[in-house]
Amino acid sequence: MTGPLYAIGRFCSRHHWPVIGAWFALAIALVAISSAAGSQTSENLTLPGTGSTISTELLEENLPEQAYGSNPLVFEAPAGKKLTEPTYAAAIEETAARLAKLPGVNSAASPLQQGSKTISEDQRIAYIPVVLADGPGEISEEEAQEILDTAKPAEAAGVTASIGGYVGQQLSKPSTEFAEVVGLVAAVIILLFAFGTATAMMLPIVSAVLGLACALSIIKLLEHAVQVPGVATTLATMIGLGVGIDYALFIVTRHKLQLGEGMEMRESIARATATAGGAVVFAGFTVMIALCSLAFAGIPLVSTLGFTAAIAVVVAVCAAATLLPAMLGALGPHINSLRVHLGKTHPDDRKPHGWLRWADAVADRPWPASIVALLILFVLALPIFQLELGQNDISALPKDSTSREAFEGLKTGFGPGVYGPLLVASEFSSPQEAQQVLPKLQKATGEAGDVAAVSEPSCDKAGTVCVYTLISKSEPWKDETVSLVENLRGTVIPGALEGTKARSYVGGQTAGYIDLATKISDKLPLMIAIVVALSFIVLLIAFRSLLVPIKAAAMNLISVAAAYGVVTAVFQLGWGVNLIGL
Repeated sequence: MTGPLYAIGRFCSRHHWPVIGAWFALAIALVAISSAAGSQTSENLTLPGTGSTISTELLEENLPEQAYGSNPLVFEAPAGKKLTEPTYAAAIEETAARLAKLPGVNSAASPLQQGSKTISEDQRIAYIPVVLADGPGEISEEEAQEILDTAKPAEAAGVTASIGGYVGQQLSKPSTEFAEVVGLVAAVIILLFAFGTATAMMLPIVSAVLGLACALSIIKLLEHAVQVPGVATTLATMIGLGVGIDYALFIVTRHKLQLGEGMEMRESIARATATAGGAVVFAGFTVMIALCSLAFAGIPLVSTLGFTAAIAVVVAVCAAATLLPAMLGALGPHINSLRVHLGKTHPDDRKPHGWLRWADAVADRPWPASIVALLILFVLALPIFQLELGQNDISALPKDSTSREAFEGLKTGFGPGVYGPLLVASEFSSPQEAQQVLPKLQKATGEAGDVAAVSEPSCDKAGTVCVYTLISKSEPWKDETVSLVENLRGTVIPGALEGTKARSYVGGQTAGYIDLATKISDKLPLMIAIVVALSFIVLLIAFRSLLVPIKAAAMNLISVAAAYGVVTAVFQLGWGVNLIGL
């Protein structure tokens, strides 16, 4: 590994401007092409073998217009007003008419029709259930915005309009730009402390940012070929930026130390690429294995998250091994220019003062240091035994996001369960069986605990596949809703269908997220074990030692447990959430 990396480092340092130009040209081309192609993320949950996915597949084949549920376009009149007032009513009717004309809209019933159940008792809140031909993985952000824009007449009349469902999800993706800027600023400050010069500080930043731009553009292009969730770019940004700066830091630090020892500049770049660069390649390969191991969960969405994040890691490694040596070659002896005096750090220091003393102290007392560290990690890991996996809470979205506004409106007017209805899809052996069994099934599920309402069923032309909606009394992410789904699947539905040939499944997005949480919870120990095992093999090959991989595997397990413990303590148990503004 060191031989090829040495040659790459020497070549890139000698031909620095062509290499730098090639990287910038590649980044500009990828960004331009991906921007022209547009975004096409998919929030579609495909969980093979689960009730939610079987339900969706059954409806896609027989009742495609009902397969994905509806997207509530919510209207809220000003305080003290009613939506039935002529001005507001006319605007809502115009919105419904506009929706009906949009391609891909199967139905959009006005809430002002006689006997409608989609207007609240005080007539201040109402919604149009927008049923689309396309599912969550097929609608673009532009198409989602076009649907919401049909409500402009209502907004012009003074009515607040918002939309939920998977249309709202497309329009409610939280912005990560501010967090990325904060991360970069923090990295700049840390690197200034580490290097003591603004010139050296900029090298890891430029390498990481340029690599990240390429990686995110590749992921954006992949959205048009495979289903990529919106959160994939956020995860790739977090990991890509972190490892990109980290990997570049290894090489720059080694190069500066070698220059301080009097090594010739190009030789130093080549050796730094061969030695520290070798560590970067193995580290990147280990991270990539860990991310790709998410595929063992058997959840396509989670697998895609791992693969897309792995792309960011691969590009970061390539940038560190080629772009960084080229930039070091271009700077030459000027790497220590633009000095910044922070603390005791000096650009000509060979070793950092404080960290050296810390390392010496730990090395002199290995057993006491190990015991103290293990005790601290053990305490941090304790909350992991209370870890509960679930779906995202709408309250995590910004208050001004359209999904959050739609949920708050529906909760006020109709109760919290309207936002996340459950679909009960059933398949019968004959129309006669459907006529006999379906009413019994509806009655049994409607009388289950925590059910607020049951809709009328819809059946296909053959009369053998039917679907109806259950509304929970609780929010979609609450434990009561999870218990309701488990009770329906495990007790209520089997009891109602006993002695028949009928099959019934609980689906919809709410049930899908519950299935996702269950699968992740079941597969989490296996995924951790696979990641540790594969990392062990990679380290065994890299170091040709048994002790080093064993120590690394143990440290991984302990640190993962501590990390999960801290996450559980803060985000589930609420310890110290006020300190981070939650």
